[in-house]
Amino acid sequence: STRKESSAASDVYKRQALLEGLPDDAFMVGAMTFDFANLADDPWMQSYMTMMSAMTTADGTNMGELMRTFFQEWGEVMAGPVAMAVFSNPKSAGAVAASYTLKPGADARGLMRRFVEKYPLAKMMPAYSDYMKATFKKDAFKVGGVRADTYTFAPTKKVLGDMPKDADFAKLKKSMGKTQMVMAYAQKGDRLFWVLTTNNAKAALGKMMAAAEGKGSLGKFGAAKKLVKKHADGSSLLMVDVAGMLDWVRSLKVVDNPSELPNIGGALDDVLTTGRMTKRGKREYEICLLYTSPSPRDRQKSR
Repeated sequence: STRKESSAASDVYKRQALLEGLPDDAFMVGAMTFDFANLADDPWMQSYMTMMSAMTTADGTNMGELMRTFFQEWGEVMAGPVAMAVFSNPKSAGAVAASYTLKPGADARGLMRRFVEKYPLAKMMPAYSDYMKATFKKDAFKVGGVRADTYTFAPTKKVLGDMPKDADFAKLKKSMGKTQMVMAYAQKGDRLFWVLTTNNAKAALGKMMAAAEGKGSLGKFGAAKKLVKKHADGSSLLMVDVAGMLDWVRSLKVVDNPSELPNIGGALDDVLTTGRMTKRGKREYEICLLYTSPSPRDRQKSR
């Protein structure tokens, strides 16, 4: 019992530390504890695992068993919680990023490489090869003093040729920077940093690394600090700055009438979602809409 309590307390500390080390311009942040080694047997994963088990790769490998093995191997390198952030990223449609805590000496980057190289998209889903081109590049760039790999997914020339060439598509393409999705990851010490963006992956990954070192990080969360502490013992926490999210939507310039978007929110405690496991193993979730009036900065702008 004492060992479990000590482990739980350690996870609480790690979750809070990971959250405070996220970029300070993120409009959505979260942290959660995963039991990756047993994730395939989680009741909430059963529908996904059933679907995957009905599929096979080009060489006949059952994808359900493949994912189970991957989760188990990932569980061997993970040491605790995962933190995530969503933020604007120059010359792209924004970035979704995550920071993983690793066990001492773990080679998470090597694990990612082995999986991607052994099971490329053409082998995993050969039917998609006519529509999507996947390119894996080792040591694609250097950031934060370490090398990063990239896995880029882009539509084939045929698909691009079939896309409409109207004004809406032009706006969408411009907001994305490039018509593609790039997954980039790098390991630095006992942390693995991962980002998904349409362009400028180096900037997004660099921002995550710098924030983890206290440069441009969320720090103490401002007014949200009390809420982080209050819910730190849960298994998951998600916070949303509604005003920041709407600013991001406006920046994409894909909304016909951005002026009609509401001026609400103003901090990461606008929306708070928490989750925890009860002693009986039941999951409980709570969603709180905490702040919906115009933010101080919006009121200041309107003067």
